[in-house]
Amino acid sequence: MITSRLNDDLILPKSIQDCLVSIKIEDYELMKDTLANEFNPLSITIYDVENMPSTPISYSDLKQRCEPVHCSYQIFDQPVHRTSKKAQARHIYWNDLNVYLTNSVNDHIMREFRNSPIVNIEIHDRDERESSRRCIGSVFGSENTDEVIGRVSGKTNLLKSNKDIDWHPHGCIKLDLSELWLGQTSLEYYIPVVPCHAPESGRAMSTKRTFSQENMRIQQGDFLSSGTQMKIFVKLAKSLVPPVKQPFLDTRQLSAASM
Repeated sequence: MITSRLNDDLILPKSIQDCLVSIKIEDYELMKDTLANEFNPLSITIYDVENMPSTPISYSDLKQRCEPVHCSYQIFDQPVHRTSKKAQARHIYWNDLNVYLTNSVNDHIMREFRNSPIVNIEIHDRDERESSRRCIGSVFGSENTDEVIGRVSGKTNLLKSNKDIDWHPHGCIKLDLSELWLGQTSLEYYIPVVPCHAPESGRAMSTKRTFSQENMRIQQGDFLSSGTQMKIFVKLAKSLVPPVKQPFLDTRQLSAASM
């Protein structure tokens, strides 16, 4: 059974504040054991995130200035997976399920995954809307960033132009799947969300770049102080480690070994 919460939009009547929809499949043998053994599906479920930061910007302001919250990640050679978008809130529920057929993955890519079994998940809660990113002219001295312009002479401002880079502050989660290579097939995670690192411009690596809170159009969320955590489930149909076959010993061999 799959349960999903409807997105906040204008289609729902104002009298309905929340709505959950459940879909149940009666045929439980949707993928039989033979197919599961053949493809060995790996499922990653982003269940929810709790204690989303409301500082230094409140949820109501984020709803007005930013796009709804979504998560994204990439694994193997598959396209980037993005969850549905949810309105900014303290507790956001997704129950987003994505399935990968591990036996269909290229052997070289699978070896790379074994050597580095880390999945980087991004949670975007501050992607500014186009209307919020429009440049509005102002008189010098009226903006907060004008007072620091003297301290960045001889350096290059990373966000000099909107065309230079399309980047938004977001949270990061490192999902460590190394236990799958230890024979585990069912994992449950509660992972803290940490602030992302600002990117560096690649046009002139020898030039010093500045990226401070004054440069950002919207401030980074305080994930650490808020105690933001994400709940994730990982399931694998069968172990990635082949079972070790122990030789059968009869009673005479056991008696001889004990002497």
